[in-house]
Amino acid sequence: MSPTKIRNNVIKLSELSTKQPNYYFIQGYLMGLGALPQMLPPSEWQPDLFGDINLQKESEIKYLESLMALYN
Repeated sequence: MSPTKIRNNVIKLSELSTKQPNYYFIQGYLMGLGALPQMLPPSEWQPDLFGDINLQKESEIKYLESLMALYN
């Protein structure tokens, strides 16, 4: 997946969430997670970052996949 596609999908994911964080805030948050000595599962940090995410369609799962690509 291209960096532009990942960015666009993460922005769309943010728009579907209750907290709607800025893309650059998301990048910084993920960088901070990368600096931790242990790896946290997404179930621990996604609610802090996005709040409630309202994914209604099967096609919106690609937004989560893009978030995980950015995280990795």
